[in-house]
Amino acid sequence: MSNNVNNTRSIMSRTNALASVGAVGFALGVIIAVASMVGFWDRVFGAQTGDITMRGTVTPNCNITVVTASGATSLPVSVDGAQTPTLGTVTQSCNKRVGYTLTVASDNCTAGEGARLNETVSGEYLAYTVSVDNPATGGSSDVSGLLAPANCANQTGRDVTNYKVSTPEDSIITASFTGNSTLEPGTYQDRLVVTMAVK
Repeated sequence: MSNNVNNTRSIMSRTNALASVGAVGFALGVIIAVASMVGFWDRVFGAQTGDITMRGTVTPNCNITVVTASGATSLPVSVDGAQTPTLGTVTQSCNKRVGYTLTVASDNCTAGEGARLNETVSGEYLAYTVSVDNPATGGSSDVSGLLAPANCANQTGRDVTNYKVSTPEDSIITASFTGNSTLEPGTYQDRLVVTMAVK
């Protein structure tokens, strides 16, 4: 009787062990199956990706504004002696660090004679030169004696190098001439052209 009981207990223990092993195996099988299905559905319905390109463009923005001084149209040409009237202001800004130049040209300037204030009726004239007072930025300095007889081609009034003029800066243009009270009556005039050339 005791042997039968022991055998029964042994068989039950083995059965329980087998059942436990089976349960673990079943559980592992379920886990593997689920993992496989997740991988399958990820491949079929997986997250899609895309990208966004970000870009912005800055265009060159270099400008000048020329304002004529009030005295430029009432020059003291008939007042004897040296005269240095202010002709105007050139306001500049430029977002290119490489820099730029300002050149000054005259309608009445000819090589060998220089710039002139001409009176067209009588043919008389008054010779003059131009000076430019510049900010000391970008390697700039004041320039004088422009449009003298030696050279009338576009004269450099300012040269800016390796400097970005983010905040507007002013250059002041003045004329230099000797007034003459004996000039023939009439209107003596010329026109200056200021040009910005970006490097």
